[in-house]
Amino acid sequence: MRKLITNIGQQLSNFVLFRDRRILWASIIVLSLFLYAESVERHPAPAMQGEELHQPQSINPLTNETLRISTYNIYRGRGLDKRGAMDDVIKTLSNDDIVAIQEVGFQGWPVPIDQAEFIARKIGLAWLFAPIQTRGDDLYIGNALLTRVPINKWSITPLVWSNDNDNPKQSRRYRNRIVAKAKIAEKEVVLINTHLDRGPIRHVQLHNLLEEIDRYPRVIAMGDLNTIRDDPILSDWLKKHPGADALATDFDQHSAGPRIDWIIVKGFEVLDKGMIPAGISDHPYFWAEVRPL
Repeated sequence: MRKLITNIGQQLSNFVLFRDRRILWASIIVLSLFLYAESVERHPAPAMQGEELHQPQSINPLTNETLRISTYNIYRGRGLDKRGAMDDVIKTLSNDDIVAIQEVGFQGWPVPIDQAEFIARKIGLAWLFAPIQTRGDDLYIGNALLTRVPINKWSITPLVWSNDNDNPKQSRRYRNRIVAKAKIAEKEVVLINTHLDRGPIRHVQLHNLLEEIDRYPRVIAMGDLNTIRDDPILSDWLKKHPGADALATDFDQHSAGPRIDWIIVKGFEVLDKGMIPAGISDHPYFWAEVRPL
């Protein structure tokens, strides 16, 4: 009888232990899934403002009033083959005085990689990274302004955004706009960099951008607008501002399709312009040489 009771007790103990182990492992799995979901959930980055950009140890000052400006969606420096193309991106931007870049990566875990800082330090420019969203507790992706021109005030403003559950294509992700104020040849200049949505909300974002440009007499606005020249809002605005498209019609069609990247200027003379076709990124690189009027 004692042996039977002992055996029954042992079996009950094993069952309880097995049950507790199952509960433990189930708890670990649930907790892991929760932590993973928190780490990948994306939230809009807040509005920010300041007075100076981050500075490398040395910046070669401008030697004349002529500026080489550029816009480039760098595709997070991955390259079209996904093997990485940061060295090529840096080489492409190395002669520029003011650079607007989009789809700039910032991965906070396990090792922080701030692509804006990495590029700026390599070519000796000041930088401002403008995250459009956070992922968990980390900055994740955004736009950046790199410049040789001293900045005295800047702001990062989230763009109007719609989370329409009935229309998931209404807005693909959060967006923002950098507006920085500088002096070039003792003249006040506003620099703008943005990346607009591809969904229906783009029209509202574009209208707001053009209103922002109209606020200032001397502007350099650059970015991936996801907008072609035939867009009614943009084409009407360009008719009222002849010469504002620094790239003119020279590159409206290229190997990657109709041009959606723009350099828009007010109060500047365009001296030259050019592009490098898509290859390093899925977007071409566009540049212009300009001089304030």
